[in-house]
Amino acid sequence: MAAARRTKQELTASESRMRTELGHAANQASIERDQSREQANLDRKHDATEAHKERITTARRSSYLDAVAELVKTQVFLGGLAKRDLTKLDISSEIGGLLIALAKVGILGEMKTIRQSRTLFGLLNQILFRGLAKVMPLASLSNSASLHDELYASTQLEIKRILAAMTHHNETLKNDHLGFDALQRSFEAQQTAAKHHHAESVRANLALADGQKEYGFELMKEMKVVAIQLDELIYSIRSELDLETDLDELKKLTSIAQAQAEEALKELLVKVDAMRMSADLKNGAGSV
Repeated sequence: MAAARRTKQELTASESRMRTELGHAANQASIERDQSREQANLDRKHDATEAHKERITTARRSSYLDAVAELVKTQVFLGGLAKRDLTKLDISSEIGGLLIALAKVGILGEMKTIRQSRTLFGLLNQILFRGLAKVMPLASLSNSASLHDELYASTQLEIKRILAAMTHHNETLKNDHLGFDALQRSFEAQQTAAKHHHAESVRANLALADGQKEYGFELMKEMKVVAIQLDELIYSIRSELDLETDLDELKKLTSIAQAQAEEALKELLVKVDAMRMSADLKNGAGSV
């Protein structure tokens, strides 16, 4: 009997231990399942956050590239403004792309980048309207030069016609002195008109060249400020895109490029002045 009781007690204890172990195992499995679900949720949130960051970065990269390209395009437009026909100038088409690109920057960029881009746009806008005020008188000079060139060409055609008539008169109407004298007066009148239109064309073109030169000098000064602002913007953009950038080195490269442009402009102006001197000498000599 005693042995049977011990066996029963041992079985009972064994069952109790088994139930306890099964309970612990089930509890541990439940904890592990909860932890696994929590980790899965954290992983999904992390992946979603990273995917969102990547989408933002990709969108920023695209909008920033567009903005910088349009900024450069606007600078090129300003550089050639003095030679443009203002009657055909469509400013909205020239800077419309920049406005759209900066609007994208305003949606996607960091606040520092937004401020810098808008400051730069405001500066370019000021340069544009100051430039328009300077080049408007140049348009009148260009029109005047074109008009006198056309009138000069007309006098040359008329001179050729009169010379042909004088030749014919000498060959067929040698005794008609009054007729020949009339042709001679017409010839001299056309020569006088040709000299006048040539001189006025030269005067207008020289004044136009002076105005374009002055505009170029003023624009170069203003573009130095633009270059500084553009370097700051590029630095901010590259920082947002996690691209390593040395701002001091960037500014140094910009200074070198500006110095090269100034030297090229000086060489061009030397040639322009030489051409002007030649034109003045010809005009003073009454060349037609």
